[in-house]
Amino acid sequence: MPQTMPRGMLSGMKTTISLDAAVRDRLASLAVRHGRTMGEQIVVMIEAAEEQEFWVNVSAGYADIAAGGVEIVVHDDYPEYAHLRVEPVAAEGGHNAPDTPPTRGRRVAA
Repeated sequence: MPQTMPRGMLSGMKTTISLDAAVRDRLASLAVRHGRTMGEQIVVMIEAAEEQEFWVNVSAGYADIAAGGVEIVVHDDYPEYAHLRVEPVAAEGGHNAPDTPPTRGRRVAA
């Protein structure tokens, strides 16, 4: 089992990393363009990578469920997963009335 340092011990520590000069210069340029320090730019890039990984995993989960024939409900706020619907959405109903504001998170009785 890998040993980890308690989080409190890491909070005041700085870390030095070795980068190829070209990578360092690209990172510095990107940080300047966005008005960030290089450390802040790294945080933003890590968060973007983690978010992308999350959505890839969500998509894979939907694909696994659909492949298994399990009935799932796909919310209208996620049209990119509309192909996973088990049953077609009815064309008639109050949700198609003109000038009807969209609902979020709950259905309004027609």
